[in-house]
Amino acid sequence: MDGFDLLPAVGMTYNMPYYDRLISSYGFSKETDYYSGMLNQSTLLPPRVHQIADRVKQRGDFWIKSFTNINEIEGLIPKLEAVHHDAFKNNPSYYPSTHAEFLMLVENIVAVADPRLLKIVMKGDEIAGFIIAYPNISKSLQKIKGKIYPFGWMEILREKKQGKVIDIDGVGLLPQYQGLGNNALLYAEIEKTLLERGAEKAEIVQVDERNFRSKSDMETMGVIWNKKHRTYRKTIEK
Repeated sequence: MDGFDLLPAVGMTYNMPYYDRLISSYGFSKETDYYSGMLNQSTLLPPRVHQIADRVKQRGDFWIKSFTNINEIEGLIPKLEAVHHDAFKNNPSYYPSTHAEFLMLVENIVAVADPRLLKIVMKGDEIAGFIIAYPNISKSLQKIKGKIYPFGWMEILREKKQGKVIDIDGVGLLPQYQGLGNNALLYAEIEKTLLERGAEKAEIVQVDERNFRSKSDMETMGVIWNKKHRTYRKTIEK
């Protein structure tokens, strides 16, 4: 709906502006909108977010688990699958994935992941939540015109390691740990890694307009919404 001239996040559909008119002309109406927005290096997290994160650290109940390689993450995948389902089950647009679908999702993320950008918030030895971020490789895909071979993969690898735009595509907390400041703890940790990596921008990808808490969190952080995707619905008469 908005942001057709902007670089797409990895894996996001990119449609032409006339699609809305076309779909609406066939009797479809809006179901919901999903907002994406940007955090620039000059406007990263406000002091209030860091203050909340510091208070959570001082209480000592929660801590952040970080990673340096993919192998460290693979052993946690079964637990992450359960947490993923539980964390998002109350979201209005969430539909549980099958085990095979979840493994495919993990495989796709691992393909572009920088392990440093994956953070887990722990309560003792148990996973309380997570944040998923990865380099945006869209420019390299455009440059190679989708042709990985013979040399396209080198361009993708370069942007994976040196790209300045990061996609933040999922922040999940178990229901019992929401509202305790753990989201601020995750945001503060991911900001630190973004700065260490030299990232210039971070895109928050597709927040459902009905997810008021998440949308409010992002606006508190200073996210500037610049893209809008829409899903449609149509009643089929029998």
